[in-house]
Amino acid sequence: MKLLIVDNDRYLVEMLTNWLKTLGYDVHRAYTGERAKQEWEELQPDLVILDTVLKDMDAMAMCREMQAKHDALVLVMTDGKDVQDEIHCLESGADDYLRKPFFPTQLLARIHAVSRRGRSTLALRP
Repeated sequence: MKLLIVDNDRYLVEMLTNWLKTLGYDVHRAYTGERAKQEWEELQPDLVILDTVLKDMDAMAMCREMQAKHDALVLVMTDGKDVQDEIHCLESGADDYLRKPFFPTQLLARIHAVSRRGRSTLALRP
């Protein structure tokens, strides 16, 4: 499974990238919205793990735009504590939502759950 991790926090991205690669995932990363758009278009990942706070653009607007071009599952991770933030993300196209801080195994469980749902949805398409 090809993953794209997008977050301004380089330490978090590097840690998750290295860990997920040891589990056999094909992991790519971006630290800015602009780079994320480029990677999303070029790689066409199966799953994008996206922080909602990007310094150079509105992450959820980018998510809607990119999903219209290249369908991918989206797992949002954020520092947001407000329920309205979660609702906004899910209504903007995110397939799941994970609040920071989280344990890596929580992220892995979400990846598994979202990818199962994605496969079953794809199987139903004519």
